[in-house]
Amino acid sequence: MAPNWLLKVRAVAAQFSSGGEAINNIRIVTLFDSPEAHIFTLIPQTAKHYPAAYETLLQLEGRALKCASTGTEFPAVPAPAAVFLDVRSIDATLLSQSPRSWRPPQLPPSGYLAQRRARIDAEVARTGRPEEEVGSRIFRQTDGRVIEIPGLPPMDDYESFPQIPLDAPVVPLIRGGRELFMQADGVFLARHEKPIYAVGPLLPPGYGLGQTQVSLTDPRDMEIASFLEKMRAKYGDKSVLFISFGTIFWPKLYEQVEDLIEVLVEEKCPFVSFRHIRSDRQMVTYIAADFMSASPLASVPEGLAEKIKDSVLGLATPWAPQQFVLSHPATGWFMTHCGHGGIIESLCSGVPMICWPFEADQPFAAAQLTQNLDVAFQLLEVRTGAPAEQRIRRTHARPCARRAEIRRVPTECRGAVGVAKRENVQKIQGGLAQAWEEGGTARAALQAFFVKFLEAA
Repeated sequence: MAPNWLLKVRAVAAQFSSGGEAINNIRIVTLFDSPEAHIFTLIPQTAKHYPAAYETLLQLEGRALKCASTGTEFPAVPAPAAVFLDVRSIDATLLSQSPRSWRPPQLPPSGYLAQRRARIDAEVARTGRPEEEVGSRIFRQTDGRVIEIPGLPPMDDYESFPQIPLDAPVVPLIRGGRELFMQADGVFLARHEKPIYAVGPLLPPGYGLGQTQVSLTDPRDMEIASFLEKMRAKYGDKSVLFISFGTIFWPKLYEQVEDLIEVLVEEKCPFVSFRHIRSDRQMVTYIAADFMSASPLASVPEGLAEKIKDSVLGLATPWAPQQFVLSHPATGWFMTHCGHGGIIESLCSGVPMICWPFEADQPFAAAQLTQNLDVAFQLLEVRTGAPAEQRIRRTHARPCARRAEIRRVPTECRGAVGVAKRENVQKIQGGLAQAWEEGGTARAALQAFFVKFLEAA
């Protein structure tokens, strides 16, 4: 666990335990200590320390493991019979970060990645430009091909990159991807005869059904809870828009955020946003709308922060208990970058979404939510990347005014279309709620896993 996430992860894990005994059997540790909060700095440090920790855990006789942040030493335990890994030798994230990675048009996966890798090497040799600069450009290069993925509407390749890219390394993904695909060969699980156990959603018992008890001990969390109750009393149930782009993403253009906030204030739409508001060198948290961002890239200028504060319609915070906010009766809509975790939490809460995807699997998730499930709207005029001036194949929509679209969506959320989307998401919520009940799909899958791997161990 990265050091900056330790307390938050412990708090979330505690929600799964009713009597307290279960949580005592879960060991949550950091492998190194650091005040760093930037995710792109923490990822390589975390990966660096994993091998030694795994070696410790896999010792047949067991060895003690110490949390680097707290100094707590956990006694040795027998070697595990099963291991659930987020970092592994064949990384499913790299294999499937974007659905189109599985089968680029007219090219087998290994050929596709090998071609990209060769182009990067050749361009670096020809121009002398930095590898990361060349790799980022080639990785995101599009030529108008149509991507056809079973179960999704046809999409033009430029729809994969709706936003100006983040300053994140992609060359390691491309270089390592070819070797991974050579092992995977497009049929990773089938070829190696690995069974799949669908044991989701992995959320606290009773989540989304008003049965989850969330302990709010942080003063900031209490402030959010108070804000939601005030908005509920003044504007009613399902009146608040929760805005969160996760721990990495945030719009690069200030004008986008300014348009969004100003329209929400004009339309008297309460909102909570996860976002850092910076005034000089000090971070200030204002109550205005529910506006949140854990991303280190998030930044709202002081002038806009004052608008939020003066509106008394929203709350801006650098962190929010997302599951609590989505489950609250005051929350009506969720504006999201379409990360998988947030989507699942929103579906399980019965909260429809407004999609603002950035890259990776997000544009494809937005298509699934808007077209197939019909539980979301998608903002198209906020696009700043390659497709900013292009039509969207599935809607045939072409660019118009960004502010006009942002103004239209809250109106549609409150109208008949919004009501229909809410009904659709509530049907899905009901189905997901049964997954862990006796005879449910998740419970049955986990029991099958136990039979195969644990009872035989």
